[in-house]
Amino acid sequence: MFSLIITIISIALVAALALATLYFGGDAFNQGSAKAAASTVVNQAQQINGANTLHYLDFQSYATDVGDLVDGDYLASAPNPGTISSEDYDIDTDGSITLDGVTSAVC
Repeated sequence: MFSLIITIISIALVAALALATLYFGGDAFNQGSAKAAASTVVNQAQQINGANTLHYLDFQSYATDVGDLVDGDYLASAPNPGTISSEDYDIDTDGSITLDGVTSAVC
């Protein structure tokens, strides 16, 4: 009988700790995923910028599209922003990289 009571108390304590972790730690988990999404955007934009710089050194002009960088073997494949944005990366005439449609939770 004693071991049954101890088992029930242990299960209740574990459940209480799990609920407390979700309640108090939930904000930290959400912020972490937003930071990871922002890091993904920055990393992919840096890859495109590096490839575009190589394109500029070869042709003295920036690529007009990410597809041009893939076709010219400057990128293995076009970076996919995934769930971060419904849009694709754009290259402006001055070589700057933009990504429209990013949620406010990321930036």
